[in-house]
Amino acid sequence: MQPMQKTHKLTKSQAEVRKKQIGNLGYRLRIHIDENRDYFEGLAQIEATVFRKDMDLVLDCADTEIMSIKNAEGQEILYRHQDHQLILESKNFAVAMLGDRLDLQITYRSRFSENGLGFFRFCDQADGRYYCYTDLEPFEAHRVFPCFDQPDLKIRFSLEVSAPAKWEVFANEPVLSTMLEGERRVWSFMETPPISTYVFSLVAGEYKVVEFGEFKVPMRVAGRHSQFHKIPVERMAEVAQLSLDYFEKLLDCEYPFRKHDQIFVPEYTSGAMENCGLVTFSEYWLSDSEMTHRQKMALDNTIAHEMAHMWFGNLVTMTWWGDLWLNESFATQLAYRCLAETGLYPEAMLAFTYEVKQMAMQADELSSTHPIVADCVDTEAAFANFDRITYEKGACVLQQMIALMGMPEFLQGIRGYLKKFAYSNATYQEFLACFGQEFFGELNAFCEDWFLSSGVNNLTVTSNKKGSYKIRQEAGSGSQRLRTHRVMGLALKIKDGQLIEVSKKPVVVKDQEVEVFRFEKDSIPDLVFLNHEDWAYARVFLDPDSLSKIAQVLPLIDRPFLRQQLWLTMGDMVERERMSPLTYLNLAIQLVEQETDSLIVLSILDDLQPFFSSYLPEPVKQTVRSQIFDMACRLLAKETDYGVLVRWFTTAVSAACTLNHLDALAEWLQSKQVGNLSLSKDYIYNGLYKLAYGRHKNTESLLRTMEAEDGRETGIKCARVIRLILKRDKQEDFFRILSQSGGSQDMLSWEMRAFFHPMQKGEQQELVLAYFDALPEIFASRDKIFCRSLMDSMFPLAYIEESLSQSVALLQRTDLNQVLRRGLTDRVDLMSRYQRICARVMQENYELQC
Repeated sequence: MQPMQKTHKLTKSQAEVRKKQIGNLGYRLRIHIDENRDYFEGLAQIEATVFRKDMDLVLDCADTEIMSIKNAEGQEILYRHQDHQLILESKNFAVAMLGDRLDLQITYRSRFSENGLGFFRFCDQADGRYYCYTDLEPFEAHRVFPCFDQPDLKIRFSLEVSAPAKWEVFANEPVLSTMLEGERRVWSFMETPPISTYVFSLVAGEYKVVEFGEFKVPMRVAGRHSQFHKIPVERMAEVAQLSLDYFEKLLDCEYPFRKHDQIFVPEYTSGAMENCGLVTFSEYWLSDSEMTHRQKMALDNTIAHEMAHMWFGNLVTMTWWGDLWLNESFATQLAYRCLAETGLYPEAMLAFTYEVKQMAMQADELSSTHPIVADCVDTEAAFANFDRITYEKGACVLQQMIALMGMPEFLQGIRGYLKKFAYSNATYQEFLACFGQEFFGELNAFCEDWFLSSGVNNLTVTSNKKGSYKIRQEAGSGSQRLRTHRVMGLALKIKDGQLIEVSKKPVVVKDQEVEVFRFEKDSIPDLVFLNHEDWAYARVFLDPDSLSKIAQVLPLIDRPFLRQQLWLTMGDMVERERMSPLTYLNLAIQLVEQETDSLIVLSILDDLQPFFSSYLPEPVKQTVRSQIFDMACRLLAKETDYGVLVRWFTTAVSAACTLNHLDALAEWLQSKQVGNLSLSKDYIYNGLYKLAYGRHKNTESLLRTMEAEDGRETGIKCARVIRLILKRDKQEDFFRILSQSGGSQDMLSWEMRAFFHPMQKGEQQELVLAYFDALPEIFASRDKIFCRSLMDSMFPLAYIEESLSQSVALLQRTDLNQVLRRGLTDRVDLMSRYQRICARVMQENYELQC
């Protein structure tokens, strides 16, 4: 077989040429799987109409050995196989053609994937069972079968699979028939409607399955035997059915496929994938610990998100990856609406503001930001654009679009879009054309501002002695463009210990400045907020007078959504260097105990994390950590909400920095209890990581106890990482990981967490330089999953001065891989900001109130 190709791509121009050459595709696939072989065999029977016979025909085909290519009559067809391309020269078309129809029968053998992409095989060490699954987005289907691997060449697939008889086999459509052949079985599946290659799916192995036949659309939930007890099976089916019903009614369009499977698969590289009629989920969602309310909402949101994709992405697919937002923005926006409007989570849109809008604006202020409608030159750029702009910002802009035209008109447009382009493809322009002439001019201007440009605007309140309050718009980070914003201004005043609403007023901000309020001297408000009800996608900052009164105003606000917005605004102001981090810390310490809404408490604790790691200089950081640790200990004894208790525990673990803290943490892990929280195995390992980073004397004994009690796969991985953390000399392991040896891709990603922790700063100085030295070659030659893990899990942020200088130096190179360039640029932005925030704290007189 050919050596495995680590990296390859398809360009937009190549895809456009091929789209003009062929169409009307039909595939009959036969795949043969043996559980003990590291390869699988296949026969791909490909039919297509050829519009241009004067050009070479290029199929995508990687990690594959071609045994033969023949026509329907068995005649051999000449071909070239180079890199990831299978080329049929035009002079050989006569043999391959039957009239205008191409007719190929390709016999091949392909490797199982080593990194989770393509067709991945996994052996469960708990019981020896095998599990296989495909993961094909954006450009991986050609690792499974030779094909035209681009989204706008949709295919009708017929699939036949031969596998061990004891296995279960799943595909996009229901089983048509099965035939027993000794110890093997052949599964034949119904033909699919036209679908893109990246949402084709094949899952096979000894999966445990529960069927739900009582729903309108047949549903199954499946997973590994050793993990199945963790799957909330009934909940998965209920939320899927609820979201299916919601989307059918909302979109006036029936579910587009014949069934809906949800399968948890091992070592998955993403959270979930929306294959037509067969959603694959990462086992990341599964835990032996009781799920918190927040974790349940996140999983249910993912179920709804993948269900929305059955219409947005699967029924109608973007023509090319630059319009990926037509899939992801809709799925993100509509999933939150589904949770809120079905009553599953009435607070879902509050979570949308915190989880989606905040992440979108943070990404939109980085140097790597890009328009929602992206200039995507190839599939490598497409992979990079599975990001916060395509998902989160796009969802925020859709929310603004709904506010602009109203929900009835918005629904009329997207219903027309789904009907017009069903089982086909669409572009951004074709999507907009579905909204009719009455919105054409307004939508064009809106889209220039929001879909075709990038960056976040800042909106700030200014006031004068005459009682005039104005909104000032600034271009902000990532853009020099002023946009049109519709905001709801709110003015509040404290009177006789009560908070009264002085004024509430919608305002359209088009230019640099516009007046929002004018007050008489005796009615000057204590707080003015510009984004009441969260209409605007913009950074909204408080004026100095409002900020000075915020500690008095916040406890009097009885609307959780408004309190949440104000906390988020202050977090933004710290991040954007408009507010002292110490002011925010004092407010958080003063008010978090008074907060009654658990989601707001969780968001405050989330926002405290950068103070432990990035925002504060070392002389200040330890004092802050000690204050937060003491507060967490106190509240763990008082709090009763399970989700909040868990978050206070993880906050205490993050804050722990002294020997006394680690001693206390060791006692909690020994007793498996802290305050009102009983510690599950997962939380004990969380604490053991911290003890290991601090090389606490009890780490090894506690770990041995856990190993004796816990034979889980997760426990084995945790123990391996903890022992690596405890090593003082990690050089051998470091280079082993960089060479991708000594374990699966999943295990290597786990081990990467053992390096460059702040508590071990100084021990791995020479490895920092080795890390940056290795990056260019790794990104040029290795697979994208390994490269992503290397940046996300191993980047030496604790060594900020060295990492910043090394990153800046690498960015001077002209031969740098574009994905690496983007990752380094983002980290330079973040590290530079951290340095500026730290410098500000050093200039202030530090005083933390208790």
